[in-house]
Amino acid sequence: MNLNEERKILEVAKGYLGEHEISGNKGFVNPEFEEQMRIVGWQPPFAWCSYFTMLVWRMAYGQLNSYIEHDLRSIMSPSATATFNNFRRSPSYKRYVSKEPVPGAIIAFQYGKDWRGHIGIVETVRGKSMVCIEGNTNSKGGREGIEVARINRQLDFTFREKGLNLMGFVHPPLIDNH
Repeated sequence: MNLNEERKILEVAKGYLGEHEISGNKGFVNPEFEEQMRIVGWQPPFAWCSYFTMLVWRMAYGQLNSYIEHDLRSIMSPSATATFNNFRRSPSYKRYVSKEPVPGAIIAFQYGKDWRGHIGIVETVRGKSMVCIEGNTNSKGGREGIEVARINRQLDFTFREKGLNLMGFVHPPLIDNH
């Protein structure tokens, strides 16, 4: 992996740590953050983990490579599961989908067999443990999403009928491939 992409994605994601929503997905405490989220398509009362991930990758690639940033506009979706599946089906980007986490990668989850899910950015990997930066979550790891926070995750593909199931990862596309 080119460390330039990883560094830029993590720099952008870390810059948003601690951003808080107004309860009920009604908006954000920081008006600048809300404006950036609206630019990528977020509107109240939408859940916003996918929009946060979209914002991070599009901002990082907008500064690194406008060609990839343009592609991300059509691949990334307000739905975590649809975003992962769009990458998996994309002729240009399916090679970046993996079962292995790397820093800067998108981590995607599906709730049971439902269309709903959750998504974030891998920050660090140590064996079967990861630290991820995620939007619409909380630092305690509970279901109530209120902030951008670091969450500890395990590399575990065990299926749970009721709960988040790890779908996989989308590694950051390399700039020199375009």
